[in-house]
Amino acid sequence: MSTGVVMEETYDLVAIGAGPAGESAVELAAFYGFRAVVIEKNRPGGTVTTTGGAPTKTLREAALYLTGFRDRDIYGLDLAAVPGIVLPTIRKRTRDVSELLQRVTAENIARHNVAYVQGHARLGPGRTILVRTPDGQELTLRAKTILIATGSRPVRPKSVAFDDPAVCDSDTILALGRIPKDILIVGGGPVGVEYATICHALGARVTLADTADRLMPMMDGEMSRRMDELFRRWGVTIVLGASADTIVRSTAGNLEVLLSTGAKFQPDTVLFAAGRAANTEGLDLDAWGVKVDSLGRIVIDEHFRIASELVGIGQMVIHFGGTLRDFDQVPMNTPTYSYAYKYAAFDGLRRMDQQRSR
Repeated sequence: MSTGVVMEETYDLVAIGAGPAGESAVELAAFYGFRAVVIEKNRPGGTVTTTGGAPTKTLREAALYLTGFRDRDIYGLDLAAVPGIVLPTIRKRTRDVSELLQRVTAENIARHNVAYVQGHARLGPGRTILVRTPDGQELTLRAKTILIATGSRPVRPKSVAFDDPAVCDSDTILALGRIPKDILIVGGGPVGVEYATICHALGARVTLADTADRLMPMMDGEMSRRMDELFRRWGVTIVLGASADTIVRSTAGNLEVLLSTGAKFQPDTVLFAAGRAANTEGLDLDAWGVKVDSLGRIVIDEHFRIASELVGIGQMVIHFGGTLRDFDQVPMNTPTYSYAYKYAAFDGLRRMDQQRSR
């Protein structure tokens, strides 16, 4: 492995993170004639092309199609292949789509004459970004503007035994290697309802638990109710107003989950999908005087600025103007969606927000 320091390069825009936010920013900058570079420590496209976004949507589509789940509503018959038999096909299709999108993202970045750097980035002094590449080299990039678009990852509470192979988050469940027969999903947000749909289509018994009083609380109440009705009609067990107090192995070797309501379950698989944390560790934000919350999210203003030359966007930022009230209004004016069996989406104010503003 070679080591050394490479000559400093100067750019108009340096984006840390090659997900949708970072990719779009550098390509738009290049379109207007600015010199831009994007830094990514994993694969082109970020989480959307690796463990979330496209992979989970592909998994959902493949599961619904190959199991004949959609046609059951029309014919009332189940004539599709046994889920265990189609699992290798589903996994291959998911992997192929991920690799395709990573390749397309890389090609798109190159086509816009944007430089692409693979490596771990951290903020340095005087508008510099220090990057350690996989071969051990240290790159120093100087930027007029720095965009932090590092995305997020699943929250992993210390109380949850993620070292147990049957206890997964949305990053690790894709590598489970088997179809759950009985799964308890902690979290009734977009990830939770997607995997509830997928696992039910594959024949699993599904329990969905959430601390809120309804599924998908960011959605309009009517959408949440309809989704709840659909899941219950399928036979999905829904437990609201409940968190997972303990997830342990019993002396008999069974997985045991105790909810805050006192309810006990013994699933063969647990998916913990209750929240995400920002990928801001290791950026040396403290050196710039940047503060983060308990989930690593950065406070931005109404122009997405952290400082005069530092901008944040995407899932790793928290709120506008430093008030939770302002932050609460943000999702209402941006497209939001969920890919359960029936799509749920909106763009604009929810009915409840219109009523609240009267």
